[in-house]
Amino acid sequence: MPPDFCSSYPPRLLALTGNGLTIVPHPSANEQVQLLALERLCFIESGHVLLRGWLRFTGRDFDRTLFYNRRDAGPVEAFLGRIRANFLGTSGGSDSSIGIDLGDPLDFKFRHALEEELISDEVARAVLFRPVREVERTLLRRRRQWPADLIALTSRRLLWITDLDGSGHAYYGSIARYAAVRNIARMQRAREGNKWTLRVDFHCSEQHWVIPLAEEHHEPAAWFETALG
Repeated sequence: MPPDFCSSYPPRLLALTGNGLTIVPHPSANEQVQLLALERLCFIESGHVLLRGWLRFTGRDFDRTLFYNRRDAGPVEAFLGRIRANFLGTSGGSDSSIGIDLGDPLDFKFRHALEEELISDEVARAVLFRPVREVERTLLRRRRQWPADLIALTSRRLLWITDLDGSGHAYYGSIARYAAVRNIARMQRAREGNKWTLRVDFHCSEQHWVIPLAEEHHEPAAWFETALG
């Protein structure tokens, strides 16, 4: 994998083998070779904001993030496709069209992001989309945007695509996280004041996802609880 353009991370070699993902660091890094076993992998994250790209692999006993320059995105995405196929396994479907629409209509950015994520024989059973919303906090402060979130349950995985990067809205980027259905322990809606969320817990990691929901999507999101209950 190419070195991160905005950090001092040295180059590294990634190899997908029968045992999992092997990460071989450059000798100057003074690090050990690391093996991330696919059977212990819980979820994958891939993100990009302008030229900054990264891959994150979270499992039962590891949580590793690797950065790269998006100018080298082609080979990285091809390699990620191989990892994704090995991680998720095969699907019985052949239709990649969207099934149940539980939220707002997809905008161009997120429709493209979803199409890019779906594998050729992967079926999206249900999609819930919360678009970007502009909120003005006070008369003296300029309007800001709440990032968008897309939740999809497919024939292979639970997929969450967002453009929330840290605490800000990544207008020129997005982040995809996904876990095989077999790895999900529970999905549960929650409300705290005027904030609604969908929490995802896993069998294979203490990490969890907290996905923001719009108020009007709180009831439709119950579909996910039932489907994975």
